[in-house]
Amino acid sequence: MSNRHTPSTAIQGLERLLGDLLASPYIFRILASYNVSVKTDWMIRERVLNEFHMLYVVSGSGTYIVEDTAVDLSHNHVLFISNQVRHRAFRNQDIPFRIIPTRFQLYSPAEEQLIAYNAEPFYLHFSPGNAFAMQQLFEKVHTYNQLPASVIKDTLCHSAVAETLAGMLQELKAPNQPLSLHPGLLRLKQVMDEQPAERLSLSQMAEVASLSPKYVSALFRQAFGMSVKEYQIRTRMDYAEYLLKHSDQTVKQLSVLLDYPDPYAFSKQFKQYRGYSPSSVRTTRLQENR
Repeated sequence: MSNRHTPSTAIQGLERLLGDLLASPYIFRILASYNVSVKTDWMIRERVLNEFHMLYVVSGSGTYIVEDTAVDLSHNHVLFISNQVRHRAFRNQDIPFRIIPTRFQLYSPAEEQLIAYNAEPFYLHFSPGNAFAMQQLFEKVHTYNQLPASVIKDTLCHSAVAETLAGMLQELKAPNQPLSLHPGLLRLKQVMDEQPAERLSLSQMAEVASLSPKYVSALFRQAFGMSVKEYQIRTRMDYAEYLLKHSDQTVKQLSVLLDYPDPYAFSKQFKQYRGYSPSSVRTTRLQENR
């Protein structure tokens, strides 16, 4: 089992998985996905799963113990664990830990059942050259998984998982050169990632980045493909959805927490960015818990 994490074995394992998928009648079926800042006491007890597990670290620090090997994860790290690999995890408690994890498995639409994958298990971890591009791939997977059950959802989720795995393989085979970003931009992005409920004005953002308001706007868009305000709203919406699913707070309470003038304004912006209302997320959660 010692060869499961060597670079060549990991690359071969990931390439084999994608190749086997192309030659099969199966698709990737997402079992669970999150975009979340985990609690201080977050941990995963030792387990061996039948499904695949991948995650991207947006900010903070945590540790996975994979086959008795400690894998320290921090900002802009990717971890992939195939089925039948023993692992456990915990957050480094003094540091906030925001991750985008996904668990998925092969699925046969014709047979309407999950399919076991019987290749040699493996795992890998690395830091991609283009952090934001990789984060966007993982966010796309999670966003599509929030859609209501349909052929459209199955198709989009499958393609997003495949695209993410292909992006990981591309990084491993021909690593991108790390982008040279102004340290102030990285500091600003980290603040927004770790404090999603905070509403920073443009002048406050500029102060965090040690740049002028005009310059921070231009550089952020150039580096991350969207305005700094757009990124702040997206991060807030991710946090709102997590709270809707994992807390007892009502839509009204969340609108206060996230500093909206009223629940209507919060609901309107949430639906604009997620495609569905916050009340529908809460209703679905309550129904699932009955």
